[in-house]
Amino acid sequence: IYKNEIEKSNVHKLISLLNEKDLLKYLFTTNVDMMEFKMNIPKEKIITSYGSFYCPKKCTKCQNTLQIEEEENCYWNKINENLLPECPKCQGLLQPDIIFSADNIEEKFLNFCEADKLDVNMLIIIGLKNQSYPFDQLISNVPMNCARLFINKQNI
Repeated sequence: IYKNEIEKSNVHKLISLLNEKDLLKYLFTTNVDMMEFKMNIPKEKIITSYGSFYCPKKCTKCQNTLQIEEEENCYWNKINENLLPECPKCQGLLQPDIIFSADNIEEKFLNFCEADKLDVNMLIIIGLKNQSYPFDQLISNVPMNCARLFINKQNI
């Protein structure tokens, strides 16, 4: 995934608008493509379940984690040149902080799912079946009077 190649969809524009109007409290996402970060949504509002290419990069050899200011030089410039990104400390391979299994879903995401009822008045779920773990936890973790809007291509 290249850093600047992803275009905003109408759904992304809707989410951006909700954020601009200060109506977005959290954005829970399974996407790793960084679009949420490109929409100027504050990082503290974005809760990723599988990580993101935006998140800190870690060396597979020495476990060094890049600081944000190091990422451009060590990671994205290499990717944009079709080169493998290397750790500045040991020249090991850098990998994004993403996971490939539901068994390893990010702790921050799970903490929200398991917390006391989320203090929201509307839950919008886009593009997922309501049985999808861990989103099934979110659906039941909002107040009973919370409106729930499901936008999906398939019936759920």
